[in-house]
Amino acid sequence: MITINKYEQTGTGLVQESGQLSEAAETQQRASTETALRKEWGDEFDVRIEDVGKIAKQFGGGELLEMRLADGTKVGNHPDFIRAFAKMAEFRSSVTSEDTVADNAISSTMSRREAQAEIESIMSSPVYTDRKNVVGRQQAIDRVQELMEMVHG
Repeated sequence: MITINKYEQTGTGLVQESGQLSEAAETQQRASTETALRKEWGDEFDVRIEDVGKIAKQFGGGELLEMRLADGTKVGNHPDFIRAFAKMAEFRSSVTSEDTVADNAISSTMSRREAQAEIESIMSSPVYTDRKNVVGRQQAIDRVQELMEMVHG
């Protein structure tokens, strides 16, 4: 956990000398953040908070949300940070579509012979050599590379 050695407003009672918020102030901050986000997200609050935790743990380690800002607030209690992590989770779910997950499941169960047959099919298709269709060609090349890894290890 990151804390600050000194903080200017220690006389307010909100921040202890170590730079951490007092327990009462921290509880108040957490409740205020939760109230604001529940109002903003409505019924999606619990799901979004769960997604925030997953994203923070995956990309920042388990203690990321416990880090403290200069004012002593935990990152995990600051509404702007929680919103940012929620947007990351939303973006991640939008680029990891059901099709992607289904494709990965299918490819992991494909035999070498089936993979080789698909390679040959893709390489003989017009999309694989069509330099005018940059996106389609790149997708075909990427798929061939995935299949080659399956065939050759």
